[in-house]
Amino acid sequence: MFSLLRFNLRLAVVCPAVAMASSGVCGEEFLLLPGSSFLRGELQADVPIQGAFVGDFDPRSNPFGTETRPPDFERGNTPIPMFGSIVLAGSFDGLHPSGMIDASWDLTSASMEIHAFDFDLGVRAGQPVLISQSVEGNSSPFVTVRPNGQFPDGLSEPITLDAASLISMKFYSDESIPADLLFVAEDIWAVFANIEGTLEIRVETEGGIVIRTASASYFTNGALFLDQGPRLELGFFSSFGEGADSESFPVSNLSMSIATSEGRGQAGVVFAGTGRAPEFDLFLDLGIASVAGRLPDPDLNGDGRVDAIDLGLILLQWEQEGPNAADLDRNGRVGSGDLARLLVEWSSDRND
Repeated sequence: MFSLLRFNLRLAVVCPAVAMASSGVCGEEFLLLPGSSFLRGELQADVPIQGAFVGDFDPRSNPFGTETRPPDFERGNTPIPMFGSIVLAGSFDGLHPSGMIDASWDLTSASMEIHAFDFDLGVRAGQPVLISQSVEGNSSPFVTVRPNGQFPDGLSEPITLDAASLISMKFYSDESIPADLLFVAEDIWAVFANIEGTLEIRVETEGGIVIRTASASYFTNGALFLDQGPRLELGFFSSFGEGADSESFPVSNLSMSIATSEGRGQAGVVFAGTGRAPEFDLFLDLGIASVAGRLPDPDLNGDGRVDAIDLGLILLQWEQEGPNAADLDRNGRVGSGDLARLLVEWSSDRND
């Protein structure tokens, strides 16, 4: 499967005071501002599976459960061979990436070096992104009992499962990446680079946690602005193919509800077998703002909380330019980026 990945990255950076202006050299480790960074996108994955499913009937623990058996069997709860895929699909928006990027540049040689970056793309186990989950497969013909259902052709329609969870996404590299600078105008330099790194996706499905990593290379161009800060803006557009390989993992206790042909309720069955690494399509639109050193504190009045008082202080300074404690993204102006940073930290007790 061929996947299309769009990756827009914007970085706002501040050159440290120790940089040597005479040589044009500047470098620092920059921390991402979650309040001024965003991620939205879509994910579709196809996890191949094979194994067997069997009714949830048990004479002791579940005597009124569903029995499965081939059509020519009179009694029993028999495993039914099946193969197919678990299909995952979902979209995400409003995520706030965090992390760091280590970069330096030399204006005299018109060059830049990205030494390392590590981006947590804002998906966390505590606040997962829900992904719809279904099984599309083929099976041997079978019959269900309690309630009765006849499936002479086996499974013929997708089976909806409980939602899966996208619990983490990361993009990182510790390899040195060169970039070229081109003078455009006063305080503006164009940037050209080929960014290489590793993309890691972790999805918790009914069959277990699926972890997928892919090496990715993205050509990027953008601009380095040296006024009010410096700022670095980069845009990515790339495509790559990522498909299933031979790696397998157990899939057990995958509960499915199958509508019976008589429409008398749901037949409960459980799948057990193996799965393989998925094929996936991924679309990402990512914007990142970062600053050198410690992140500015959104608790502007120092009372240990981020609340309406701090919001009022930002609004009082709205659109003010120059050095300002309310300039939480350090872009030289109090505006929407600072408001977003404050809202991410809203009502958190800083003393806990």
